[in-house]
Amino acid sequence: MQPVPTGIHAIIDRYLAEQQGGATLNLGLHTFLARGQDNLVNKGHIPGMP
Repeated sequence: MQPVPTGIHAIIDRYLAEQQGGATLNLGLHTFLARGQDNLVNKGHIPGMP
């Protein structure tokens, strides 16, 4: 898994790290965002992304 130092993932991590029981929600959001991001990249909607 590649670390994401900036962007929405980092914001979510920083916010939920301070919340009790945030781990499950964090995992769900990461899964959702990762799938959406992969779909966009695969369709070529994000120029410059690997």
